[in-house]
Amino acid sequence: MRDRHLGAAFVCIVGVAMTTACLWTARRSAGTNRVGRRASPGWGFPPRRTGAVSGRVLRADTGAPVQGAVVLGFGAAGELSATTDTDGRYAIAQLNAAACCLEVSCEDQWLASTVAGPFALSPDETTALPALRLSPGGCLVGRLEFPGGKPGRSRGRCSLTARSEASGALTPVSVHPDSAFRTPPLAEGLYTLSATLAIDSGSTDVADQWWEGDAQGLRVVAGRDSPPITIRMRLRPASPPSLSP
Repeated sequence: MRDRHLGAAFVCIVGVAMTTACLWTARRSAGTNRVGRRASPGWGFPPRRTGAVSGRVLRADTGAPVQGAVVLGFGAAGELSATTDTDGRYAIAQLNAAACCLEVSCEDQWLASTVAGPFALSPDETTALPALRLSPGGCLVGRLEFPGGKPGRSRGRCSLTARSEASGALTPVSVHPDSAFRTPPLAEGLYTLSATLAIDSGSTDVADQWWEGDAQGLRVVAGRDSPPITIRMRLRPASPPSLSP
């Protein structure tokens, strides 16, 4: 009986110690002290340093400023963006100073998106970046074709990517419910489109489905859409292991 009481006491002590440690770790991560107030600057983990950037967006072919381009960055508050003015200038604050990457797009002017960085910023200051240049681009358009008609997609996950055969860069492409697609503007060159459709049967008695298809050697011409492209989808006999969450 004595040993049983000692064992119960030991379990209680360990439980209290573990609970205290978890609460202390949570408050430390949140930057609060034990009464829930913000901790002093020297207590806990230091806050992430932020900085600001400024610069211009220019056309790669003519050097002309690009008005209306969207410059997207990531900071402590999540995604932050700015739109360029008539002179192609932009400015964004509160970005991660340690490693800042920017994504620039201007799809309505047939310009291919680009990603620049990472840049190391001066904390609490504005860093002037070199000009970001957008190349003229074109779009690939078409649809996915399924033998016997499109399978149900109520539980399906469709993915389509465009891969540059020159650089290997991947661009995600949206697929409409009717299986039609149109890529964002891509830089001139040859591309491969690869599509997959994973359908969860929702039952352990019915096998999941995995469709795939691709089209290679597709040429992008700046300033125009491609002729209609048909990607013929094939049903694989079994789902790959990566489908499992």
